[in-house]
Amino acid sequence: MADFLQEAGVVVFGPSKRASMLEGSKSFTKELATAHHIPTAPYAIATNPQEALEMIPSFGCPVVLKADGLAQGKGVVVAQNENEAKIALENLFKAHSKVVLEKFLEGFELSVFAFVSGQDFLLLPACHDYKKLHPNGPNTGGMGAFAPSPLCDDALQEKIIERILKPTLQALNANDTPFVGVLYAGLMLVEQEGVLEPYLLEFNVRFGDPECSVLLPLLKTPLLDLLEATLQGNLDQIQLELHPQHALGVVLASKDYPHQISQGQSVYIDPIDEKNAHLDLGKITQENGVFLVTGGRVCVCVGWGKSLAEAKSHAYHLVKKVQFEGMQFREDIGVL
Repeated sequence: MADFLQEAGVVVFGPSKRASMLEGSKSFTKELATAHHIPTAPYAIATNPQEALEMIPSFGCPVVLKADGLAQGKGVVVAQNENEAKIALENLFKAHSKVVLEKFLEGFELSVFAFVSGQDFLLLPACHDYKKLHPNGPNTGGMGAFAPSPLCDDALQEKIIERILKPTLQALNANDTPFVGVLYAGLMLVEQEGVLEPYLLEFNVRFGDPECSVLLPLLKTPLLDLLEATLQGNLDQIQLELHPQHALGVVLASKDYPHQISQGQSVYIDPIDEKNAHLDLGKITQENGVFLVTGGRVCVCVGWGKSLAEAKSHAYHLVKKVQFEGMQFREDIGVL
């Protein structure tokens, strides 16, 4: 779409199709990371279920299985044993020609976003995203997030910049596929000798959710100014200003999420007059004045405040004002 619009003379914020391979192909990103010495988990690429199964013993379990391309639903599975891996691989290969196997890394996940224009970038506050439906549940698109992260101090941020962001952007520029837009790096922080070390899990070429819901309230610099500076190559002239606050979002999901789409439940929302919280509506439609669930993640309850505890209190206060049949949400967003 970005390529098409640019060819038509329309100014568009977003990367080219070739640069978007960072998200469009897990194998492309893993190979780029290996070639440019970007820390990432050991991996292998399989083209059929039998080949993949034969690779499992070399990784051990749990093992991470990722659809190579974009996936609807469960594109990433953490298989706890070989039987789970076999079932997951059969499902993944139904829709994809390649699957990436990864060594499971134990640690803390961190989401890092940057406005990028070629090799110039502005880093946003690091976020924590909660991927699992509940602490021991299946992976989802994200059940909540908060920012900024107390784990991301100046030393860790410098590692992320020097070891992951800069080499990635340099590689894209060297391939004549410069990146323009928002780049998201999904990281795993692994403790080694008492120090947190960042490993690249994946890239997205857009604002992710629910992280976007907690990042935008932190921006004091107008978003449009950031978009225009990115497109004009003037990021070095922008002074990124942030509100001195914390933001936290809790996702409310439908009853069958993430296994299948739920539809039709009526959504009831009590009057909202909060000054430190708001609702980001997702999979909701309105028919004859009634709000109805039309998908998996229904909305995000976002709160903000001077501390993480205050932001959390405002967000969960808002959760109580939304009701629909089978509503699922995590009660531990904000807990590390």
